[in-house]
Amino acid sequence: DVCSSDLGELLKLVTLVQRKIEKGDTVDKIADDLLEDQEIIEKIYNLIRKYPDKDEKEICNFLI
Repeated sequence: DVCSSDLGELLKLVTLVQRKIEKGDTVDKIADDLLEDQEIIEKIYNLIRKYPDKDEKEICNFLI
């Protein structure tokens, strides 16, 4: 079960990835800039690309 602080961190991360995608950043650059594991960034990146109409909370629901 995901605790609320983990969910908050995930929401923040999804929001940051969304902004970086809008700037045209790659998965590698996003992971490097945010000092996050490339695997999780790639999952978020792919979900945002697959579901561009979903907000960050909906994207988080796919991840948990």
